[in-house]
Amino acid sequence: MSTKNNKRVNVKVGKQIAIGTYAFPLTPLEKKRYGSMTHRWTCLLRSPTNENMTHYIKKVQFDLDPSFLNPKRVLTTMPYEVTEVGWGEFYIGVKLFFVDETLEPVQLQHLLVLNPNENTGQNPTTAANETFDEIIFNEPSAWFYSNLMCSTTDKVAPHKYQEYFWDYNAKDKETTCRYICCQSYFQNETYRLLAEAFELSRQIQYLQEKANILKNTNILAKSNGSSAAAISSSSSSQAHGGSNAEESSKDQVADPSASSSSAGCAPEKQVADAPSAKSEKSSSPRNAESKAPPDDADKKENQKS
Repeated sequence: MSTKNNKRVNVKVGKQIAIGTYAFPLTPLEKKRYGSMTHRWTCLLRSPTNENMTHYIKKVQFDLDPSFLNPKRVLTTMPYEVTEVGWGEFYIGVKLFFVDETLEPVQLQHLLVLNPNENTGQNPTTAANETFDEIIFNEPSAWFYSNLMCSTTDKVAPHKYQEYFWDYNAKDKETTCRYICCQSYFQNETYRLLAEAFELSRQIQYLQEKANILKNTNILAKSNGSSAAAISSSSSSQAHGGSNAEESSKDQVADPSASSSSAGCAPEKQVADAPSAKSEKSSSPRNAESKAPPDDADKKENQKS
């Protein structure tokens, strides 16, 4: 057996399972018997294709609400089911142990529903709720792989609640139709968004080209304006320069001392001081001459006296 355990098959095997609860209102006689209880319900682990699950499942453990007597129920043979009476809804834990003990147990959760959903068209006196799942066995041992294959061909009798079981083929078809519709919708939306994105990209490119044209036009206008301003300023400066030269020459002729003083340099000042020295020398004789007459006048006055 150990040799078989070590040998692996390089395949993946999937097994579909369904956990369902089926609740029915209590009859008046049952209500008298159970007091405040309102429903009788059954929790069942089954194969949607009615396979014999004992080929690969060793036992199933149902974990009920702690308020129930013996809340952990362990079943080793089919049908894997628990039946109880109660008045409230809660989650039931379902733990699967496999024939190959090297595999870890699988823990699942299922909601117990007591009142039927009016929108699903269920029987108004029966509340059925199911949880569908699939267990994948990756590279199982050779002997366990053989058991998995045997369960495919080994069928069991229909369950007494078969009429309340969900039709997963119909649900698969409905899900497929919804998927196709959603896929078509998303595909159309994708095409629409791509068209909008293309149009926006085209508009952005047009605006960028227009902005570049305006930018180049403004740059050219500014360059032309600056060159014209430079030409006008140079011509005006030349005109002003000529007038200023004429005025300065006139000023130099009219007032040579001002031109010399405006220069602000020592040599010119010495040149400007030279005429003043000459004037002083020339004025001294004049002063002598001017002083002579008063002397003659004094002489005349003295003579008169």
